[in-house]
Amino acid sequence: MKRVLTGLAVLLALPSLATLAVNAEKPLLISDISSENLYSQQQIVAQISMAKRVSQNQLSSLQQEFLMLEQIKNLDAKNLNSQDLEVLAQACRHQPMAYKLHDEGPLTVAIFDVASLAKAKVETYNIHQQYLEISELKQQNPSIFMQRFLVLQGAIEEKAKLKMVPQLSKAEARDVSGQLLATRNVADPLLIAATHQAQDKALYQAVLSQLVDAKAHSLLNSALRNLPAFEQEDLLKTVIQENPYLASQALSEYAKLPGQLRHNALLLETLGDETLGAAAAYAIGKTQDGELQQQLVQLVTGKSAARAQVAHALLALRVADSDYAKRQLRQFVENNQIPFADMQQEVARWVK
Repeated sequence: MKRVLTGLAVLLALPSLATLAVNAEKPLLISDISSENLYSQQQIVAQISMAKRVSQNQLSSLQQEFLMLEQIKNLDAKNLNSQDLEVLAQACRHQPMAYKLHDEGPLTVAIFDVASLAKAKVETYNIHQQYLEISELKQQNPSIFMQRFLVLQGAIEEKAKLKMVPQLSKAEARDVSGQLLATRNVADPLLIAATHQAQDKALYQAVLSQLVDAKAHSLLNSALRNLPAFEQEDLLKTVIQENPYLASQALSEYAKLPGQLRHNALLLETLGDETLGAAAAYAIGKTQDGELQQQLVQLVTGKSAARAQVAHALLALRVADSDYAKRQLRQFVENNQIPFADMQQEVARWVK
């Protein structure tokens, strides 16, 4: 490690590089860059391949930055000393020197981003230090730990808490999730992580009935992995009825439940929903459930079904694609049983 740090410190201490790192303003246009700092793709590959064989005083700007980047990569962000932190502090202020020569337009494209990598290393270090502090507090004073865990802090400490969630027992995670649910937005990352860890149906239900976020899909999948089927049925029914954002996914999963746990009436009722009817049709069709297919036929031929129900019932039979479903679709056409003329014509095209 010392050998790497020394090499990096030497690079950062070079007069010309230090001046550029701290004082330079990033150029916006290629025309603002001197030709010696512009490199074609062929030159980039060649320069990188030679970088570690060139003497220090002969390094090009590209090679200097490449070596800086490589040596920063080698720093263990969880185990930095004061010299490491000083080196990274300088690197965080570094402005790119080497740029790509390209034809896409006049704007500059830096070859390396030393500063972003350095900042990421510093952030990882700070998160790890907070993590160690919170972990020690958990061991020494659990009640103070829980108080601190529940109070909203800065971004670094919140990320340290996220890192710690997998170490919580299910009981601890239930406590954290339940209290955060009362004090934070349902999309709060710590609340979602604690709910994952708690694996509790009531908490899954409380969060997933409200969560409108890409993370909701992952959390629903977590619930389906960790809950027994009879609890899944109750959870999915709640999601279908209360969260339009997740309802389509929940319908698909609901239809996959064992027949003795699934309430077919819920699926059939949803066929009449203008928004979710198509999702319900696909879910029903994929079940290959003979009883459900018979109920679909009754919906189509009955006199009380609404237009949306009939349309989606026909779609469900088409998705099922079983011998029974295909035979029924053909009979609908031959006997003119579909109550809406446009649907009659459409199904006729299906069975040709």
